[in-house]
Amino acid sequence: MKFTRRKAIIGGIVGGGLLGVGFWFAYERDRLGGRNLFNVKPGEAGLSGWVKITRDDRVIVAVPRAEMGQGVQTALAMLVAEEMDARWDQVTVEDPPEDGVYRNVDILIDGLPLSPEETGTIVDVAHWLATKAAGVLGAVATGGSTAVRDAWLPMRTAGAVARDLLLRAASRKAGGAILLRKDASRVATFGELVDQIGDLASRPPPPLKPASEFRLIGKSLPRLDVPAKVTGAAVFGVDVRMPGMIYAAVRNAPTFGGSAYGFKVQGGLPGGVEKVVIVPGGIAALGTSWWRANRFLMDGLEVDWTAGPEPGLDSAGLWQRYADLLATGEPALVRTAGAESRPAEPRILEATYRAPYLAHTPMEPMNCTARVTRRDGGAAAVEIWMPNQSLTMMRYIAARTAGTDQADVTVHTTFLGGGFGRRAEVDLVRQAVTCALAVPGRPVQVLWSREEDIRHDYYRPMALARWRAELDLSGGSPKLAGVSKRQVAQSPADQFAARVIGLPAQGKPEGNAPSRPTGSRPSSPRAASRSASGDRSVTRIPPSSTRASSTSWRSPCARTLSRSAESCSPASRGTSPFWRRRPARPVGASRCRRDWAAALRCAPRSARSSPRSPRWPCPTARRYRSSA
Repeated sequence: MKFTRRKAIIGGIVGGGLLGVGFWFAYERDRLGGRNLFNVKPGEAGLSGWVKITRDDRVIVAVPRAEMGQGVQTALAMLVAEEMDARWDQVTVEDPPEDGVYRNVDILIDGLPLSPEETGTIVDVAHWLATKAAGVLGAVATGGSTAVRDAWLPMRTAGAVARDLLLRAASRKAGGAILLRKDASRVATFGELVDQIGDLASRPPPPLKPASEFRLIGKSLPRLDVPAKVTGAAVFGVDVRMPGMIYAAVRNAPTFGGSAYGFKVQGGLPGGVEKVVIVPGGIAALGTSWWRANRFLMDGLEVDWTAGPEPGLDSAGLWQRYADLLATGEPALVRTAGAESRPAEPRILEATYRAPYLAHTPMEPMNCTARVTRRDGGAAAVEIWMPNQSLTMMRYIAARTAGTDQADVTVHTTFLGGGFGRRAEVDLVRQAVTCALAVPGRPVQVLWSREEDIRHDYYRPMALARWRAELDLSGGSPKLAGVSKRQVAQSPADQFAARVIGLPAQGKPEGNAPSRPTGSRPSSPRAASRSASGDRSVTRIPPSSTRASSTSWRSPCARTLSRSAESCSPASRGTSPFWRRRPARPVGASRCRRDWAAALRCAPRSARSSPRSPRWPCPTARRYRSSA
């Protein structure tokens, strides 16, 4: 890499900033929170920022992650209930306020430009700094399979602290240190201890339970979100209804990066349509009927569009652009590992893979409801109701769009009818707040048609990759001697920061993009792995993470290449050299990538004795097995 004065200055500034943040957070960041942080109401007692109890003997757990069908409400509540020794039928959940203790630390660590295989002092320091800085720089966000990993220690600690407080409160109520009566009956229920908590002093967290004593974690328990969904009481984004609400249909620009600069109504506004508003990236019709507003956009409105930067872009031209970069382009990032050697009986396997753009298409249509009211002095107060994967980002963008402070923005996260990474994007918030500014005081629900959703998604990146594996057949069964991979793809992480926060795009892939093709260590000490990846911002089509990781398209590549390796020797069927057995990582481990090979690493050896074993404890592994 060419070392320039500009890079030295930028590196010095960034390095100095990180050191300053690290020094400021030299002590462990408190992730318990105060007892009054968690929206404590009359008749309730807060035990920390994560849990409170009520007079009717309920245990309410704070769940700052979005429930989109993955069961996160149940999983996080189990962590607290386990350490608290609460009965499962006592436990309910609520959304907490936006606060630093609820910010997702692991999702920030996963965003570091480091490969999963990298270790050493630099990696450890980077993780440490990210952990310390997450309370300031992080976000309340759901994604990347980080919810349980991030909450594993803080929420279990909150449960242990709650149990300690309740024991001391029970002791106070009993008038001494005896917590059980002679007949072995309980001194009090949780609800009877609400008034005994108040002035009890905080103490260091007690030790957590060993896994051998778990009663709830690891067990199949009734999910907390299912009853409301079965009875129809669950509120998704499209279910939001309020007095005076109007509906907005949106027609986005026909080219990526385009916008509307004018329009002409043909014959006046029809009944049910009240207003036409130019919104970021398109135009919206507001009315009392979404269907009429959408029909009017299609048939009764002439729009003047500003074309995007590449109005003539098509798939054939884009594939050719990718092919040229794959053949002659300079890699944006290269990573090499291991020592390469020439096997005695080599066999070369080479394949080229193409992965198209994929839209998220969640079951619930893309939607957002916004209301803007003007306070004395003209300041705008914004209220948002929407299914989203990052309350912090929605609040930030709503404030910027309305020209107000973030403290004046309230975001209500509903149930999500599927997310897959799409609902971490902020385009719907921009459009909804812009519409609400046009009709102050009235709630506006922006709803995209399915056609708009697919045409204007933030897609899983299109990719072109060439993989080459060199096998050593001298031992009878194939052993991996060397692997090289060259790929062209966009960087969702880089472009997300650029379009949402305004950071300059670096044109570099994320750290996990050029990792080893299998995502695990080579099966031979002599094996070498070389990966090259190019981003180069090859197109204006917006990329995003989809379902798992931004490079999830690599998983089928590894699978098909490993099956080709199996075919090199009939005796080796079912024992591909790409399937490297490694110990299972415990829940709460620092990082565990969601690609296919990493999923295999999560499985215990008994589950990986055969590639066709029916027992797959890792959900990602199950998904890929079922699609095979």
